[in-house]
Amino acid sequence: MTERIPSGQDPSSKRELSNNIPSKPLKLDPNIEWAFFDNDGIEASESEHEGDGDPVTDHDEIISNPNSSTSWGYKKLVRLVKKAKGAASRPVIAFIKKHLQGTKLILVMGQSGTGKTTMLKELTGLDLHIGDTMASGTLQYHVCPAVIDGEQYIFVDTAGFGAADLNNMANFHDIMSCLSILGPFVTIVGVLYVYGPPNQRISVEDQRAVRWIQCFCGPEFFGNVTFVTSHWDQYSADGFEDAWRRLEHLEQAEDVRRILNPPGHYHAGSTYHHGLPGGQGTIESYRDVLSYKRQPGERGDELRNLIRRQYAEVEPARLQIVREMEQGVPILETQAAKVLSSDLDQTAVRILDDRAVLVSSSEQKIPSATQGSSAPVHEEKTEPQNSNTEPKLLKDSGAAKAEQTKPKEERSWFQKLMWWFRVASAAASYFKEAREAEHESSNRPGSKPGPAWNLWDAVKNWWSDSY
Repeated sequence: MTERIPSGQDPSSKRELSNNIPSKPLKLDPNIEWAFFDNDGIEASESEHEGDGDPVTDHDEIISNPNSSTSWGYKKLVRLVKKAKGAASRPVIAFIKKHLQGTKLILVMGQSGTGKTTMLKELTGLDLHIGDTMASGTLQYHVCPAVIDGEQYIFVDTAGFGAADLNNMANFHDIMSCLSILGPFVTIVGVLYVYGPPNQRISVEDQRAVRWIQCFCGPEFFGNVTFVTSHWDQYSADGFEDAWRRLEHLEQAEDVRRILNPPGHYHAGSTYHHGLPGGQGTIESYRDVLSYKRQPGERGDELRNLIRRQYAEVEPARLQIVREMEQGVPILETQAAKVLSSDLDQTAVRILDDRAVLVSSSEQKIPSATQGSSAPVHEEKTEPQNSNTEPKLLKDSGAAKAEQTKPKEERSWFQKLMWWFRVASAAASYFKEAREAEHESSNRPGSKPGPAWNLWDAVKNWWSDSY
């Protein structure tokens, strides 16, 4: 009989099944207070809030959002507000809640040079430049608000995983900071993974990122993931046909295929080919390609249609990372964190009990590119399992102990969280003005411009010694 993890039970209770799998050392930023994201010993009790001069009272009433992505994030925000000592006042939080109500957040991921910034400019109509970028060491983000058919969206363009000049764990920390602060106010509805032009094979960086997406989102969220290819207007006719054939290498890669054709009852993710009408095409679609230089408006219209189709009426699904955190799993022991330190050749992702779990590749036969994706993975989920057949989970890295280490400069960590709080405030102001002007996002020539959006101007005054 299959052994299932009871609802509400800590998945880490199966750690005795762990085995030694070679993994790369986690590159931990000493300025990151990882314990902030964990539940053990950090949550202030209600009595601790009484009489302490906290500017936010009745915080349940102020922040509570029945459609928010996480109650875990709400608890973290309450703790941050307490520490802010006036920087996050009751009126500011009430303002954010009022004007971010109903806002949907979409993470935009992908390696540098894949066309994310161009795509976001066409989608939102914003004039993106370095002034709209958050720089955190070598990490940079675009945060783009948009109004599409009266619906409010925030697109967060994150740094890619795996680049030689980036720290994967620092990137993960920044994404979790974003989730902690924005999560209580918005609903996280999707992930756009911008793959770029098709290559002969999926790169190591893309493979790690796609595995991370599986373990960060979980299989119940797969239907909200869209793979985006780009740069189709840069090919000749022959080059277009060659690139289209290479799409098979992307779609047949096991980790991509698990999202596009998941086992069991899970909804499948989708693909979108940016620059082709409807985001779809065939090997003969070269003449249909929309030019970046000559047809930016049409390209923007197609992107906004994508958002309408995929995310306007989407059923919000809970992220696996949120479920793990709410069950008390330390952040560095989550499946998403383990992916970042794993040896890709000796590990694989398996769907088990509504989770994406990292296992030893010796415990799972990975189907070849010519095999169907659903049958082998489905069999792994439903085949009888006992203590002898249960997959061996990735052993916790010894570096996880670093989560208990205090940062050398807590101010750096705290300011990063407060930066995201200011992002929430700036986005709320943007949407307030957009609503008053009945603005709709568009990059069409002659379209009515929206409110000014320069994120750096909005947050630069928050970087002060007062924190």
